[in-house]
Amino acid sequence: MRVVNNQKAMAKNYIRSDLKSNHTNLLHEDRDLQDTIAILCNLVGGSNIGADQKMIGCCQRARDTLSKAVRELHTAANLLEQLDTTEETGNNEFY
Repeated sequence: MRVVNNQKAMAKNYIRSDLKSNHTNLLHEDRDLQDTIAILCNLVGGSNIGADQKMIGCCQRARDTLSKAVRELHTAANLLEQLDTTEETGNNEFY
């Protein structure tokens, strides 16, 4: 007979909550970077040494990294749902 292991179930809920929080934080950071890129594009004049384009490139690469992290969190969340929080008891009798 399989029964729920409460400790495993609580850990699974904690991890689910933590993944959601991380996802929200990453999306917030992505929006901030998007705003920074918009400011750089609209307000910064061309730099003689191309620093503005280098900054935009750095910010865009950071956004790409955040996007990858968000995809990885989605994968982790899907895998989390597959974790079994039950365990086999020693017998099949009801008490």
